[in-house]
Amino acid sequence: AVILPLGADKIDIAPSRRQGLHLIYVGKLLNRNIHETVKGVGIFNKNNPNVEISYKIIGSGNKKTISKIQKCIEEYELDEIVDLRGYVKHKLLYNHYCSSNVGVSYVPVNEYFEYQPVTKTYEYLMAGIPVMATNTFGNLSVVNSKNGIIINDNPNSFKEGLEKIMAQLDFYNQEEIKHTVYGNEWVNVVKILENLIDNKFRSK
Repeated sequence: AVILPLGADKIDIAPSRRQGLHLIYVGKLLNRNIHETVKGVGIFNKNNPNVEISYKIIGSGNKKTISKIQKCIEEYELDEIVDLRGYVKHKLLYNHYCSSNVGVSYVPVNEYFEYQPVTKTYEYLMAGIPVMATNTFGNLSVVNSKNGIIINDNPNSFKEGLEKIMAQLDFYNQEEIKHTVYGNEWVNVVKILENLIDNKFRSK
């Protein structure tokens, strides 16, 4: 058996020149506890009222999941900060990435998610966007000091992560971030598979 690395499409965007923190989450909302990230933003905003912050949440979920997120937006008075977009087609994500400077890769730290590589982590990094990623084995295998930070899966840790990544934003380099996942471009993953197939047939 051979385990291929996770792949993602390379996204060429101009580095965001916006001041402050501009977060983006792209992915499924069901069973991801994204409402906890909204709470984290609310706590951060209360403690740092002079910091410009925005948060786009792009993805679909059931009514219960959406309701949890909306209640947190209301509770922390984040109507002007959190943009709950719903589903957006992949080909239309470009402008959303261009206006963001932090990618949120938030999955619960549990047995189900522990070893599964998180697709959105690779997509943000392919675009050169530093990530805030939860402390799973899958995220730990790719996130490092050059491309983001690791947090725990709770609102307070998310708030602390925002403070930490804000202090480091000027030190991230877009091309260096992309290089950390160079081998995970789909074209490279396909080459690995092609070589495996070729070698298998040659050995017969």
